[in-house]
This record gives sequence, C-alpha cells and structure tokens, in this order.
Amino acid sequence: MLPKHLTTVLSRLKPAVNGRHSQSFGRRLHQVQFDDQYYWLKFQYLGLSHVHEQSFHNELNVYQRLLAQQPNITAPFQILSLNQTAQKKLGYLEPIENDGIIDSMLCVEHLSPLFQQNPHTLERDQVRHVLLQSIEVLEQLHDLGFVHGDLKPTHFRQYQSQAVLIDFEQSFHINDLMTLSNQQDDSQSHTATPHYMAPELFHGQAKSFSSDVYALGIIWLEWLNQQRFQQKSYLDWAKWHCQSLEIELPMRFKDFETVLGLMLTKNKAQRCTNFYQIKQRLNNNVY
Repeated sequence: MLPKHLTTVLSRLKPAVNGRHSQSFGRRLHQVQFDDQYYWLKFQYLGLSHVHEQSFHNELNVYQRLLAQQPNITAPFQILSLNQTAQKKLGYLEPIENDGIIDSMLCVEHLSPLFQQNPHTLERDQVRHVLLQSIEVLEQLHDLGFVHGDLKPTHFRQYQSQAVLIDFEQSFHINDLMTLSNQQDDSQSHTATPHYMAPELFHGQAKSFSSDVYALGIIWLEWLNQQRFQQKSYLDWAKWHCQSLEIELPMRFKDFETVLGLMLTKNKAQRCTNFYQIKQRLNNNVY
C-alpha cells in the first residue's frame, strides 16, 4: 500500500479529478502512483457542505466495519490520518477558505472494473461468471446487513480474481435505517443515481436490499446490450423506470431476460431478492 509518510503522498498529488460540481461542495478526489500501482485519494473540506461531510464520514465508517467483518468485500484501502503538517501541505497545494479539512483521507487501490470487457468478445461461461461474481459480492454485503445504496458499474472492481465493491458513501446497515429515516426524512432516496434507481425510490420509499438488486439488474441490462441508457432529466428517469423500461437483449443473451425480469420487476413486493434463485437462473443458462 501507500507509504506511511503523508508528506510523500501529498508531494505527488496532482489536481483533483472529480468534477467542479462536487468540488464546490468541498470534495476532492486525486489519483496518485507509487511504483506500478495507482491509488485514489479522497478527502472532504470542512465548512462547505454538511451533507458531503456526513457522507464522507459514513463511507469511512462503513469501510472500517466491513474490514472488521469480511474484508474481501471491498477493494484494498487505508484510512490515513492527517496531522497539522499534512493539512498545511494541502493548504499550499490548494488555498481555500474553510475551517480546515477532515482529519482523515481515504486511500483506495485502483483496480480494473469488473464490467470492462465487451460481453460479445467473451465465451458464454465467461459472461455468466462475471454476472455471478457481481451477484455474489452483493450477496455477501447483504448477508452482513448492509445496503450499498448507490450501485453503478464503476463500483464493481476486480481483485485477485474476484469481485469487490467500492464507494460506500450512501451505504448503511439495515439496523440503522430507522435512525437514517429520522435524520433525513424522505431525502435518502434522492441520494441515489437516477440512472439506477428502483421505481419505489422515485416515490420516496427508502433504499433497501431490493433497490440494490434492481440497480444491479440495470447494470447487467446495459452491459449485455453494450448500451448506456440516456434520459434528459430526473422526471424522465422516473417515467422510464416506473413506466417505460423494457427488457430486451441481443439474441445471444436472450435467455438472460428471464432472470432480469425477476430483478427488474417494477413492483418492489414482487421483485426477487433471493440470491439463490437468481444464481440458479444464471446457472441454468449454460449451453
């Protein structure tokens, strides 16, 4: 992993790579290289956005809890403490009017995306293996009681021949849902990405294991079609997920439509969240 001396880390920082919008809320994401390995470094300036500060703290907490319970779910990471010297170093890199920065920096090893290969270039058993890897790591997360809350293709990575997850800013343990609901009212559903939001989230319902399964279904649908769905607005996404979404795959993957139908059922109560059943459907689609 990274050198222990933060001054060495900070001396290699280049300009942040996240968008201006998130930077305006105090978030910074940098990429740094040591030897042949790249790492992502994330931190949050204080005093600019309470919501973003809270999300960053939440991500650190979830990473630590998962490390203690089942470390092979996440990409390799470190949480680095920022002492006064390190904070001054960051100030020299980027002057900003604030109260300082959060005293921790998240370092995550940069790994290859799980869904990076075109499925049409793979054998069918290889395609099925990728799908199974993604469902199995999500199953492990759910078995520990955690909802990811913001699944996207880029959040699935490959590490030592298995799938791992990253980016837990919106994640929570199911036992914490009541506390989150009291703190955030109905705003929790709006912190997901509309592109992958389950229909019930557009109606103000809370994220759940079921909404995670729906998001993964959309990820599979896009990957197997090699098509990124596009809409112009939040309302357009709501109409698409709640009314217009149709499951259609290329002829080569037509038999996967059945399992996607289970995962992408618009009615939450009828949506399949039984991972054994989903995996059985996938295993039956072997020629």
